[in-house]
Amino acid sequence: MASVRRDEAGWRDRVDYMRQAMAFQLSARFTDEKENEVVSYLTSVFGQDSGTPRSPADVPGYKDTVRPFSDEAMNIVYVEYDVSGSKGLPWSASPDKDGNFWMPYYGRGNEVARLNPNTGEVKHFSLPFEETAGVHSVVRATDGMVYFTEFALNKLAKLDPSTGKITEFPDSFTMPDRRADKHTVRVDAKGNLWSSGSPLSKYDQETGKYTHFLEVPSSYGITFDKDGNVWFCVLQKDGKIGKIDAKTEKVTQWSPPTQGTPQRLAIDSDGIVGSASAPDTKSADSIPKPKRSWNFRCPDRLHPHTL
Repeated sequence: MASVRRDEAGWRDRVDYMRQAMAFQLSARFTDEKENEVVSYLTSVFGQDSGTPRSPADVPGYKDTVRPFSDEAMNIVYVEYDVSGSKGLPWSASPDKDGNFWMPYYGRGNEVARLNPNTGEVKHFSLPFEETAGVHSVVRATDGMVYFTEFALNKLAKLDPSTGKITEFPDSFTMPDRRADKHTVRVDAKGNLWSSGSPLSKYDQETGKYTHFLEVPSSYGITFDKDGNVWFCVLQKDGKIGKIDAKTEKVTQWSPPTQGTPQRLAIDSDGIVGSASAPDTKSADSIPKPKRSWNFRCPDRLHPHTL
């Protein structure tokens, strides 16, 4: 942002765009008064007459903060891909068995895309409407279908890559104290679609019905263990890590000692559950049997997000 200079009208135009694009989250709490405050701040700090350095390298004392690395440590090759061409933001990519990467385009993107890392080709698959869908996560299942969440519209959707056909699975469920939504989708061995969000839910493709787990009114990360049990993180202060039994659908939750806000989680071949937790700059590993846990503190100012 520091490298961009806009006058007051320019910043107001950008703030108005964000208010429209993210209205499903901002409309109730981002008032005209707050917009004026934000526009005033941006104009002052990043306006055309601002003295804010355009690069961190221009900040006095910057060189003293740079950590040296050996040539051996820097012997890394990074490959960047141009994934532009959308109104939305490319979000967390998910690999498939063929080596491609599937990307959701969050915000106004209203699409998912497939990146071929060998050729750099990006194939876009778009929803047929303009209303902000907030496509937040995407995953390709073993049946070859691609599933994604429409966070802003509380829907799940299925894409057939061979035809480009998209089928939506709307959910009319409402919550009394928050907006219902679909955050991250995962597909179990039976083809059921599990989604974190508010609340955590399961969609049965055979019956076309949702099951809502009200014991988990809000969740973020979600995954499966080798027995098909569903594991999830509750993204809130003192949030819990939980499990839904694959056979009984009983919900069990544990409070990690980090007392942070667990976000994403992963499970290794030994059944150890690892979660990233912010903003207490820790990550916690827990073993369900026996129940034990460890904390690993990350360097200061780092907020772990995903394992």
